[in-house]
Amino acid sequence: MGTSVGKSAFAKERLVATLAGTALAALAPAALAQEVTSATMADNDDGRVQDIIVTAQRREQNLQSIPVSVSAFTADELEKRNITDALGLVQFVPSLIGHNNTGLGSANTYFLRGVGTTESLATQDAPVGTYIDEIYIGRQSANNFSLFNVEQIEVLRGPQGTLFGRNTTGGAINIILRKPDQSLSGFAELSYGSYDRIGGRAGINIPVTSSLALNAAAFFNDDNGYARNVTTGERLNALRAWGARVAARFTPNDSFTWDLTFTRTHDSSSNIVNFDCNPVTPSNCRGRFASTGLLVRNNGANQLAPTVIANGKGQLPLGADTDFMMVSSNIGIDFGDHKFNLIGGYVDTRQDFLLDFFDGRAGPTLQIGQNPATGLPSLDNVSNNIILNPPVRGLRFGGFVIANKAVSKQLTIEGKLTGALFDNLVDYVAGIFAFSEENFTDFADVLGSVGSPLLLADRVVRNDTTAIAGYSQFDVNLTDKLTVTAGIRYTDEKKDFDFRDNRPSCNDGTLEASCLDTRNFAAVDVDNNPATLPIVIPLEQRARLWTPRFAVSYQAADNLLLFASATRGFKSGSQSARATQVRLLRPFAPEKVWSYEAGFKSDLFDRRVRLNVTGFWADTTGFQGGTAFIAPDTGALTFVTSNIADMRNRGIEVEAQFIPVDGLTVSLSGSYQNIKFIIDRNEPDVNAFGLLSVNAQQRECIAALAGQASPRGDRASPLLRARTACTGIVRADGTIADPVRTPTLALTVGVSYRAQLGDDWTLTPTVNANYTGDQEVGTNNLSAFSDANGNLSLAPGGTGVLGSFSEARWLVSANLALQSADGDWFAGLGCDNCFNQDYFQATLSNYSYLNMPRTWRLTVRRSF
Repeated sequence: MGTSVGKSAFAKERLVATLAGTALAALAPAALAQEVTSATMADNDDGRVQDIIVTAQRREQNLQSIPVSVSAFTADELEKRNITDALGLVQFVPSLIGHNNTGLGSANTYFLRGVGTTESLATQDAPVGTYIDEIYIGRQSANNFSLFNVEQIEVLRGPQGTLFGRNTTGGAINIILRKPDQSLSGFAELSYGSYDRIGGRAGINIPVTSSLALNAAAFFNDDNGYARNVTTGERLNALRAWGARVAARFTPNDSFTWDLTFTRTHDSSSNIVNFDCNPVTPSNCRGRFASTGLLVRNNGANQLAPTVIANGKGQLPLGADTDFMMVSSNIGIDFGDHKFNLIGGYVDTRQDFLLDFFDGRAGPTLQIGQNPATGLPSLDNVSNNIILNPPVRGLRFGGFVIANKAVSKQLTIEGKLTGALFDNLVDYVAGIFAFSEENFTDFADVLGSVGSPLLLADRVVRNDTTAIAGYSQFDVNLTDKLTVTAGIRYTDEKKDFDFRDNRPSCNDGTLEASCLDTRNFAAVDVDNNPATLPIVIPLEQRARLWTPRFAVSYQAADNLLLFASATRGFKSGSQSARATQVRLLRPFAPEKVWSYEAGFKSDLFDRRVRLNVTGFWADTTGFQGGTAFIAPDTGALTFVTSNIADMRNRGIEVEAQFIPVDGLTVSLSGSYQNIKFIIDRNEPDVNAFGLLSVNAQQRECIAALAGQASPRGDRASPLLRARTACTGIVRADGTIADPVRTPTLALTVGVSYRAQLGDDWTLTPTVNANYTGDQEVGTNNLSAFSDANGNLSLAPGGTGVLGSFSEARWLVSANLALQSADGDWFAGLGCDNCFNQDYFQATLSNYSYLNMPRTWRLTVRRSF
């Protein structure tokens, strides 16, 4: 697949002007509208946009009356847009980019306003937090939640450090499930679709007594997989998942409510690297292909033989299995103008996987070469330094394999008080939150591309977290139009880490320095230089942080809310735990964000037009970024996470809805972002753990590319220095990389029309078109480009053929729904990525990961 570079600047400026112009044009006629309502494309029975009540400030409020940037989706809206899992939200939320993590179908990586992570290891936290019924889900490994029995989803954009707490520097995804009520109702649904996908959902609500109601729901999905393994003949990347939820609501009187839920899901979905053309016969580009020799159906055999890795990880099948269980309780007690909630949750997540990141062969080569004429480093393909397609080998033990068994257990308890004071002069929310988590990860790295399985590392990492926080927020209603808000949260967090090496040589009574063992962290040669003193790598981290929020909102007219806010958030620090050498297992500090917003929410023309606009400025300190690179000494894939730099993002977000005539709804959501890394030019060249600063690293890279002496006295050749220094966020050409997954422009336009078919049926076609501009998906922005003559280079220009650069694209989804007037019968036919557009959504080990191919689904449902 090829992607072109150098899009028209005029086209980008025109789209920016359209977004900004649309926003500004709404201010003049704003006084013509009526009461504010929600920003989603809800059913419009009266030809007007509808209200949605949200809990973005931890209490129920009208979406249009709060100074928070939030996108909300009702259950009807999710169905209309054909959204069946959490990942389906990304194209409808401004500034949100997301996809399945590399290898894993159950794990989503989200980037919201440029803040995100691709790491799913339990030692690192996601900066876009996921909440289910107010329970924080700490692990990214199971956050692609299948949307069954959902009442509403809210996506909060920007840091939520005051009310939602730690690990929300990018934002939060708040999933609200349906609560039992006093109606006897239910539904049963079956679906069939692409790759012989069979799915089903069912639910029932039962009023047991006047004070007790039960709700139960379940789902399953199963297909054959969209990729064909040309070595083993198996199908890969199948969607296989099931789940169930049981909920009870006890309401003995009007002032007491107790909600209890139990949720259990299993997901065997994978995202194994695959290609749009057959790697054995490249002329065959009809489908998706892979060539690893690992087996999905291995019948318990050791796939990495003769290498034996500990605890049966080699016996795992190719793919991933994720089990998720959650028990939650929410007791609510009303005291007149006040309400107290005691919220508790226990989450158990277990994930096993065996994944090949080299497709049963070597990884592609994208590295700086040496010009034979000048001897200087070169970005062109001058010495086979760019190899796009390594020979297919179908190695039965894989090319580069990670085998993993992990268990995560967490407990949360929260006491929350909401209410009003001084005759409604002040609205408030306050509470105490406690969090405890235990993680166990047993994983091994095996390099097979050298010809036989070479065990690089096999270790167990245990990491525990305890955190306690107190928070409060007060909204002071100075007048019936003007409200000022002040909030604060204090968090005290402690993390502990322990490493144990599984390899026999590290458990024979002696402990070599190469063993990944806690006992070796006391004296580490972090810079690989015997002349410098070893240091202690700490295995405990403590963070005590205040995260305030300030806001002001003014109801300029019944239909127009103006607002501005300043909010601080933080994401926990941790340990870079994937590395295969002790000296690289370094700690990194918390990531902190200050975000400033200003905007308006408005309804126009008798509530037939909705326009919400937010401008933001976000400064991130100590952005946590991960780098994956091929180690020159071992040829293995190496992962390192650190606070790579500060970052600044400025942007504007637009959400609009138009109902020109009854039944016809047009929606628009879009964002413009201007993001860059901020490099401290006065930072010391080397930190306490031997890590070179970006400023020093960039100087080394530029000098090496020019064949000049090392600024730090490094006597290695210019080529070796360039390959070492031009990494991380320093590009191969010596410039600073662009932050990943933050396109300058993104836009989604949707059209839906509900046509009446007599008195008994409605037919509703819906089409959504999503535009995402050029973006980078790899930290180093490393890509191979081809010119018109087929010459390859790492310098941008021509057509991008492999690596980080992801070209701008349009994706189209569509849905056709037939529904009876009483809502008892429903039939729908939908497609995602209807025109089968391919693009790069991730890169790892120089392989580019493609998006999902076109899928379609036919659904029939009976409700009562």
